Amino acid sequence: AVSLPATGGGPARAIRSQRLTGSGAAGAGLNAMRFQEAVEFREAAAQGRGARVARARTLEATLDAAGQSLEEARFSGGFLFEDGSLRAQSADARYGLAAGTLALSGASGGTGPSVSDDSLRIDADAIDVTLSPRKMSASGRVRTTLQPTRGRQEGGRRPGLLTDGEAVNVLASSLVYDEASRTTVFKGAARMLQGPTVIQAETITLDEAKGNLLAVGGAVTSLGIATTEGAAGKPTLGRADTFRYTDDTRRALYDTRAQFNSEAGDLQATRIELLLANTDNELDRLEAQGAVQVTLGVRRATGSRLVYRPVEARYEITGTPGRFVDACNESSGRTLTFFRSSDRVIIDGNEQARTETRGGKCPGPTPF
Repeated sequence: AVSLPATGGGPARAIRSQRLTGSGAAGAGLNAMRFQEAVEFREAAAQGRGARVARARTLEATLDAAGQSLEEARFSGGFLFEDGSLRAQSADARYGLAAGTLALSGASGGTGPSVSDDSLRIDADAIDVTLSPRKMSASGRVRTTLQPTRGRQEGGRRPGLLTDGEAVNVLASSLVYDEASRTTVFKGAARMLQGPTVIQAETITLDEAKGNLLAVGGAVTSLGIATTEGAAGKPTLGRADTFRYTDDTRRALYDTRAQFNSEAGDLQATRIELLLANTDNELDRLEAQGAVQVTLGVRRATGSRLVYRPVEARYEITGTPGRFVDACNESSGRTLTFFRSSDRVIIDGNEQARTETRGGKCPGPTPF
């Protein structure tokens, strides 16, 4: 057993193992120690944090020039580290004591590095951790589980598109987590899943301080949103270059080459924005802008702007002009209003875009 007293404001440390080998230059004292078999490393509590404990099969410790304090500890063989609720494990690890950092690597028993606490668990090929203030980065087949926030005092503010009572799973190539700002950035074919809800993009940024979410690069969403009056919130399919959800305003925005498919129709536009109800994921209003096209069965409308109100199942199209096609009839005007559950169409033209309706009977079958 080796005990190292607290020096320079650092905590006291103690190391136990079955075997110990020391090395150093002649007349200069020890500058390295190798601990083998059943290694237990303990670090006393310090201001603002509790005690830390690490276990492994082997520990190679590097000492400072005076040979009195540790600079770096390199663990190998079944590494396990505990710091309050934080638990880290891997085959190998490097602990930078002055900076308070862990570098986890290697698989042990077929299991790669992992880090977990009360709020999340991260599994990856490599994980780097800054212990205080807590930051983490992971790379290589990153799998993250965000634990349910309900019932936890410091669970963060989950975006309203996701429920508090269920875990959220995220797959990505890399991750950067910052506990102080409560943000997590997932990169590389990122895919977020919770029940029927799926959000995927090249990069997904989760802000649990504000409850916001940003997906950039080929964003695709499947969201359980009630898009028609009385509907139960069946999954919708949305696509855009960028998807952004803002919790304060309860707005979900699909920006650039946007598409949104739901019971309310198949919609394409430059931008599509969903305004959700304050208390649940029910659509209060939908707004689309730029080269708008909406298809409802045999009906199709185009224009520069669309407002859809699910309470009335009402579509309002504006354009120069807007156009509405229903089977064999076509209508155009500056403002077109039509309803999902009926054939009623309101056309309001003006001098700048004269209203015109072209209709006729659908052609019958060709006689033989």
